[in-house]
Amino acid sequence: MSTKNKIYLNWYFILIGILALYFGFGNSFSSIENKSLKTLYVELKEDIDKHKGKRRRYDYRIWTTEYEAQFIIREAGIGRENHGSISELKKGQHLQLQIKENDKNRLHSIKSEITVYGVKVNNKNLLSTEEYKTNRKKYLTRLNVISIFMGFMFLLNGLILIRKKINYTLIGIFIIVLITMYVFRFGIY
Repeated sequence: MSTKNKIYLNWYFILIGILALYFGFGNSFSSIENKSLKTLYVELKEDIDKHKGKRRRYDYRIWTTEYEAQFIIREAGIGRENHGSISELKKGQHLQLQIKENDKNRLHSIKSEITVYGVKVNNKNLLSTEEYKTNRKKYLTRLNVISIFMGFMFLLNGLILIRKKINYTLIGIFIIVLITMYVFRFGIY
């Protein structure tokens, strides 16, 4: 009687793991040069719109009297300390918005969403370009770390290289480390 040892691979875990690793290693932050930014002097057409909900591409949306386009501040572009002062902006206030030079062609298009890289009110920085870059870079780093960890875990599970108990322990430790970094604001936060 011959017995064959079959190796069972969970190919769907392997595929998901490879995709997660691809996105984790491939998702990078493109730096913004300050000299490629243009400052717009605008007046708010409406109170600033703070996006609520989980799925979003932006934290705030701004409409101005001068331009048809919507100006958006991307998710995780603003640090916690400035959320209050930006969400209190009201209709009629004058702002200085920093946008990319090549976005000025889309200012009068109603369907355009133009990313804001800096906001000033009365020469007071509510969002500096450097703060925006730092916050977005940290945000993308968090996404990459989570994606890479998930990719490795899916690969290990797909190749059946680790037991379930070890798998759950690793995932638990990873979540605890992320929560600790979030609470104490260090590392990738």
